[in-house]
Amino acid sequence: MQYTFSPVRYGFEWTKDWYTMDYDAAKKKAMAARTKKAKELKAKGYNVRKFTLSNQRLTMGGIGTGHPEITIVCSVYMLNAD
Repeated sequence: MQYTFSPVRYGFEWTKDWYTMDYDAAKKKAMAARTKKAKELKAKGYNVRKFTLSNQRLTMGGIGTGHPEITIVCSVYMLNAD
């Protein structure tokens, strides 16, 4: 099993014509969520490996969303369990 924990998921919010994101707070939330999931999986007997994918490009918005298309570069926190 593989899980992803992106700061964008934990802190990105569209405003009327742009967006807001407190990256530092979102990063902490994403890392805390990954740690919590890792503990849950370890308790169930899974072998857990945490790692980070740096400088990932995530695209938000675009045609049909009502928002401009933007690209955010951030680290994505990953978790493998087997």
